[in-house]
Amino acid sequence: MNGKYIGIALAASVLVLSGCSSSSDSAPASSSSDLIVGESGTGTAADDIDTLDLRRTAAALSSSSLGLNINEVLGIGFASSDQQSTTIGPGGMEIVTVGDGVENGDMLDDNVESLMETSLALDSTVADVTREGNIITIDPDENELCQEEVLGDMVENNAACIAVYKDLLVILDAKTEDTGIVTYQFQEEPVLLIGYSPNGGSYEINLGGLKTLLEAADDQDPSTSVMLPDTVAGAMRVTAMVDDDSGVTAAGSIGLSVTQPISIIDTDGDVNFSLGNSDLFLVSADADGNTRVESTYGALNASFPSQNNLDPTKMDIVSLMMSGFTNQLNINEAADVATLSNSGSALSIAINSGEAIRLSVSNYGATLKPDSLTIDRGLTFGATLTGVVGEISEGFNSAQFDVSMPTGTVLQEDSSGAAKVEAGAFSYNLDASTREGPITSSFSASAGQCFEAPGQSGSSDFITDPAVDNADSDDVLVVVECGAP
Repeated sequence: MNGKYIGIALAASVLVLSGCSSSSDSAPASSSSDLIVGESGTGTAADDIDTLDLRRTAAALSSSSLGLNINEVLGIGFASSDQQSTTIGPGGMEIVTVGDGVENGDMLDDNVESLMETSLALDSTVADVTREGNIITIDPDENELCQEEVLGDMVENNAACIAVYKDLLVILDAKTEDTGIVTYQFQEEPVLLIGYSPNGGSYEINLGGLKTLLEAADDQDPSTSVMLPDTVAGAMRVTAMVDDDSGVTAAGSIGLSVTQPISIIDTDGDVNFSLGNSDLFLVSADADGNTRVESTYGALNASFPSQNNLDPTKMDIVSLMMSGFTNQLNINEAADVATLSNSGSALSIAINSGEAIRLSVSNYGATLKPDSLTIDRGLTFGATLTGVVGEISEGFNSAQFDVSMPTGTVLQEDSSGAAKVEAGAFSYNLDASTREGPITSSFSASAGQCFEAPGQSGSSDFITDPAVDNADSDDVLVVVECGAP
């Protein structure tokens, strides 16, 4: 990966995990009305709370709720009742925790507590703090900010650091006594937004605002040598919530999403990347032990240089294009069953503007049990390799591979260890052209038939690796007799 992208990735990670960013003089105009995760523990309106108390609560929960809850949510659907505990937060508030078994899982809390206290000016006599309604604007002291390890490391020259953070403002939008949004802005552009509550946290980083901050740091202190792409835009959010009403298992959710389309363009490096609004993953579990893993991806387009395999002195331009899709996996731990659904998608890989690979999968659904697979909605999968692949490879010139399982197909482990088609059908077809000659392979099995890889009779594995271990056979799978060996 190009060094400049490593730089921005590291900086983004540091800011998200360490709580650095910026805000504006007015109410934060963000895409973040849903930033707050969870509910107030007291229900007390912010209007009735002193400004300093609101800032103390915001600092404590902003630095603890996300890290603490990420730790706890990692155990959703698996934690037992004896793992539950309650942490006492600021002002004696209870912060729900369950499944506290992940080593250093609350590291976020330790790393950002000091920074949050400094940026919200809890102990400062120099910072300027104003309040209008429940919008509290803090202009923190730059000297104090530059003593913080994370911010100081971003701009090592102290004079430059002070010059940079003169443009940093922090805005607290207090919704209740213990819920709200902390927005960090730099030059009136949002960089980081933190939604906090006693049982959840949400961090959203604005990549464009981050780029503005890093460029300003580079202008003030060129020794930072921050190399950034021409265009960086978009926003990403991580959230975590714990809901412990059941007293039996850990219930909650954790997710990572693209809340504003991402665009990264580097003209010099021939890099272009874009991804539409997406829920990259969301894992949630209820009190009954049901777990859901779901994703919704926007359209992806990316292009970047890659070294030619046959001629190291040449660079190829590789392009990826993927249509948007959704998938969902539901796991019922008590019933030992899972259901999978996918909206279908297509992925195209081009090399030097010529399509080299195309993958496509249909809109399908399936039910998985420990010893069976049922196709609830027909599955077709296709993979095409064109002659463009042959230009950069010493193996395949071209290939077409297709797999099909119609609706109602049931694959189950036979007593012999082979896979048995209890209903429906399973088939694949491969046609390939290589430097060594053509390769043709096809297979189909219908209801009542069993199959496995050649030479694997007696295996206890269900649908084993289809690698051919019989040198005299070109078949990937073969029909075998059902029943005990």
